[in-house]
Amino acid sequence: MNIAEIIRNAFPFSVVRLPLTGPDGLVSPHYGLFRDDNSASVGSAVTRKYVPHETDDVVALAEAASLAFGDVADVKAHWKEGHYVVITQSADSRRSVYDARYPNSKGHQIRPDSDVYTPTMIIRAGYDGRAFSASLAVNRMVCRNLLTVPVQGKAVSRTIRHSNSLPGRITDLVQDISLIVQQQDDLFNTIDQAARTTVDMAKFLRAVYPIPANSTVRQLKNFEQRIVDIMGRLYDERQKLGKTSNNSYDATAWEAFNAVDGYDRWDRRRNSDPSQFDRDLLTNSDSSVQRAAALAFS
Repeated sequence: MNIAEIIRNAFPFSVVRLPLTGPDGLVSPHYGLFRDDNSASVGSAVTRKYVPHETDDVVALAEAASLAFGDVADVKAHWKEGHYVVITQSADSRRSVYDARYPNSKGHQIRPDSDVYTPTMIIRAGYDGRAFSASLAVNRMVCRNLLTVPVQGKAVSRTIRHSNSLPGRITDLVQDISLIVQQQDDLFNTIDQAARTTVDMAKFLRAVYPIPANSTVRQLKNFEQRIVDIMGRLYDERQKLGKTSNNSYDATAWEAFNAVDGYDRWDRRRNSDPSQFDRDLLTNSDSSVQRAAALAFS
């Protein structure tokens, strides 16, 4: 797999900095960022000192991540006001991770009630003034959702400083990103603990979606409908996993988190029809989902 070719084919353009002018060509101290293929504006105004990163920087990050991450099966590149690269381990690597944690799966017969999740690396290089980042996430097989899970006391994401020497720093980048990969066990342990912890869904959802004291009748009805939709997701997933389902409000913290995440990702109304990756970005940064994560993985 030629990662450099995949990324350059996905991003056949550069982002350039151009001066912004006022009426009648009035000179301003501001600059804008624009794609050089379609002149689309990127991000917000910057100063003359801002140097936009290049595709080669993204290639360097992705190549370093693939080396640190191990045997790679798939690399997907996405553009969302910046470069995103999602790196997935090969099936053999994912299987070895699963077998190591669940020895009874050595025969490669995954139990019907197995909630399998595999590690995924997300590389982010935006044009918003923030540093590059490499983050460890999980891909949950039952729903194909890309989830970010907080791990207390551990850094499952690492920021990487912008530098014009980035393509020449592969060895350093591999070492930096390897520190994230080393947190895989902590990430899985956090999920396993949530899967063993029971929560009251009614209390959990009230904490995630607090009801203002002055709520209108319509707002209360919307809240009730959201609860119905979230509980429906929880019961549907139990059925997919071959688990016995009932109408009890008891659930594991892992189930509770995924029910809220799934609702926000797929049931919540959006102004457009975002792609699955756009949904991943929107959901992983949503304040309600973040509250659910803080409750489920505390």
